[in-house]
Amino acid sequence: MREGRRYFKRDVSETQLLRERDHEARQRIDDQEDANAH
Repeated sequence: MREGRRYFKRDVSETQLLRERDHEARQRIDDQEDANAH
């Protein structure tokens, strides 16, 4: 039981990291598009 919860927590943190990385990548793309527009 305890072990499963630990795995779940780790999965959540990994998902959060991926989400943040995805968000950063998206912002970077937006910045590039803005630069291209000007």
